[in-house]
Amino acid sequence: MTSKGVRGNIIFMDFNFDLVPLENDLLSLEMRDSLKDTYINHGLCLFQQVAESLQRLQVIHGQCKDIMGKGPGAEKVMDILQRGPEQLVNS
Repeated sequence: MTSKGVRGNIIFMDFNFDLVPLENDLLSLEMRDSLKDTYINHGLCLFQQVAESLQRLQVIHGQCKDIMGKGPGAEKVMDILQRGPEQLVNS
């Protein structure tokens, strides 16, 4: 009889959770260094990632009835969403 076991360790370097539900009506996108990229480097990566995550959520669960956000970041996300998925890359 042979014994079966684990041959080695698995190390995750990156695991994309996308939007993590915190409450019934509150989702969070956990991204390391997003504040630095957004406010110091003036990058748009955070807003693109949020828009892409919302689109994936809608593909899986259907069109969202209401998308609500607050502030200039939410405006940027809505602008990206309104331009369509083909405009997300390198915009």
